[in-house]
Amino acid sequence: MNYQTNKNHADTRKPLPKLDITVHLASDGWRQSIIDLAGPENADNSQLLAALDLQASVVSDIKKIVTMRNHQSSDITQGMHLKQVASSYDKLMSTYDAREKSATASLKKLTANIQKDFESQLGFSSQQNEEIRTLFRSKSQEQQIGDIQTAIESGDGILLNAILNTNPYAVGLTAKQQAAYRAQAMKRHTPGLVKMQAAIDKTLNLLSNVTAGLVESGDSITARSIREGYQRQEEIARQAAAGANF
Repeated sequence: MNYQTNKNHADTRKPLPKLDITVHLASDGWRQSIIDLAGPENADNSQLLAALDLQASVVSDIKKIVTMRNHQSSDITQGMHLKQVASSYDKLMSTYDAREKSATASLKKLTANIQKDFESQLGFSSQQNEEIRTLFRSKSQEQQIGDIQTAIESGDGILLNAILNTNPYAVGLTAKQQAAYRAQAMKRHTPGLVKMQAAIDKTLNLLSNVTAGLVESGDSITARSIREGYQRQEEIARQAAAGANF
């Protein structure tokens, strides 16, 4: 019997599906661009580098799994081989999920610290908050804009704290306006922090894309369609064996 042409033989190997690996799993080329975006003053930030190392490690692990996928031992069937590939892929996803959550939490904490650093550098203070807000509300919109712009230019942390760190309706603004004024003040006085925040945002997006990529690419890497076919054959064989067990 020619086992290579007998479609019912367990050792017959089916052609593996074409690999469909998303770009975020295939390249770690974002690393240097994000480090450049952070600027030299932030290039050695441990939280940022750890998150970028995580993405790079996934790229490396994917290559190893693909190599495993493409080199089946002659000692086992294709079904067994693909089970091993799928098991390795599942472990990668599980490990990444835990590490990604940790890295994301660390980066979000860093974001909070950036805001604290910004406020500290401008001397944000709650002194005269209510008096400033009351006076601010009594002015025309044009005067309000002028006061905020003057405070931004001069780095007046007392006025900025009263206007930006409150419910927007308390000062007649919207949350979007408050965020825009804060961003303007940060760009004016703490450009290094702005660069760092941009790098963090890009890194968080990168990690999110890796998560999506692992889900999207899993079927082709682990040859899911072929594995499911072997699983159906195994179930039929089990039922046949059970039926013949007199």
